[in-house]
Amino acid sequence: MGIRVTPSSMFDRAKFDLAASFTRLARVQNQISSGKRLSVVSDDTSDASRALDLRRTMLATLKSRDAVGAARTASDQQASLLQDISGLIVDARARAQEAAKGSNSPSDLAAIANEIDSILDQVLALANQRAEGRYVFAGSKVNTVPFVASRSFGSITGITYHGDDASRRVRLGPNDLKSIELSGKEAFFRFDREPTIVTSATGLDSVLGAADTMTGSAKVTITHTQTIFGDGAVSTTGDSVSGLKPGTGSADDTIVGPSGQHSITVVSSPSGGGTLQLDGGTAIEFTGTETNLAVTSASGDVVHVDVTTLTSGFNGNVALTGNGQIALDGGTPQSLTFAADMTLQSADGRVVHVDTSAVFREGEALLTFGGTQTIFDALIKLRDEIRGSNEFGAKGRVERIQARAGALDKTHTLLLTGASDLGARSQSFERLENSLDLISLSLKTRESELSDTDLVEASLELSESEAAYQSALASAARLNRPTLLNYL
Repeated sequence: MGIRVTPSSMFDRAKFDLAASFTRLARVQNQISSGKRLSVVSDDTSDASRALDLRRTMLATLKSRDAVGAARTASDQQASLLQDISGLIVDARARAQEAAKGSNSPSDLAAIANEIDSILDQVLALANQRAEGRYVFAGSKVNTVPFVASRSFGSITGITYHGDDASRRVRLGPNDLKSIELSGKEAFFRFDREPTIVTSATGLDSVLGAADTMTGSAKVTITHTQTIFGDGAVSTTGDSVSGLKPGTGSADDTIVGPSGQHSITVVSSPSGGGTLQLDGGTAIEFTGTETNLAVTSASGDVVHVDVTTLTSGFNGNVALTGNGQIALDGGTPQSLTFAADMTLQSADGRVVHVDTSAVFREGEALLTFGGTQTIFDALIKLRDEIRGSNEFGAKGRVERIQARAGALDKTHTLLLTGASDLGARSQSFERLENSLDLISLSLKTRESELSDTDLVEASLELSESEAAYQSALASAARLNRPTLLNYL
């Protein structure tokens, strides 16, 4: 039995063709107007799935790129602050050079010290800088002021760190975490011990390679306790050969050293009296009745001599021994032994090794432990040295200022090392940013090839769809056209 074609079935077929042609035409028009070939998954399930995977990868890449960009910005912020601090340290170093000239008046030194005090305040302000609501150098304690100052009469006397050792990190891959910043400890408490430097006119020296445990700087005090003339065989340590003995004011003698380090040259006159010279200094006349004759060396050391028991007609040199004590930073004084390696201990138990073999006078010594103090401590010590408000006397201040400036140079170098580290990190982040940008562009291109409209191809398809739609309309119109049968 054949299939009967009825007017109803013809109309249904025409409606189906019209709907299909219109749907195709509308789809192509939408592709051209939106620029997207894949508006819904059903447009092309295979390509749509691949496009979605590419979009997910692209979003993850963009997220990583943003994180790396933020990391670079944070590194640059810290590096910029350290560079600003470096500029201040250069200014402080210039002031120190001016203070070390030796021709400054007390008011000049006070003005220079005040300038360094101002620089110290500026360094503290930069170290406590905030960015995006967090303290830059606080480690992970971003809401805590990292550096807190102790003050006396408005001037900073010490800095304590209230941050931690942690630093923010950025994830560069599934198992790749990289530090973004430096903690305050890494930036300002970066130590690299150097050989101990002794600044003194006493003859004290450091011991190369010694295991010193002190940090920053320390004061060593050498004091004279006793003078021995010659063999010391005469009561109160006089010399049995020459008859010379310590004067009544020998407690004020300044010489220190083993036998022979210093000597008195005696030139007697046959008629009585004569001259005494200490270490080739100015000859001092005596009559033979002096019990406390002060004899000064060319370098300014003093020995008090009793010549009342001088052996008649004695001419020659009398070796002197200057005994003494040595103390480190308020520690218990020790008897001075003239050795190449003498261990000193401070009041808090830290030790330092010194060479006392060439010590020849009493006095003070500044020990600088390079690479073991912070920028803050170096500036505080330098300011106080220039101001004369520390534990040292005025003698030797110029040399100590130079030593303090040298210690500042070392801390400055370590600060710049931190800035260099940050610069290297920033460059690494920038390279990674560029790489991620290229990856993102590649993903975007591949995704576009899958989902974006090919206008040339779509234009051709649009023409075909319009022609097909017009043909379907024409065919449908002919179905309803009157024929001769309508009038029979």
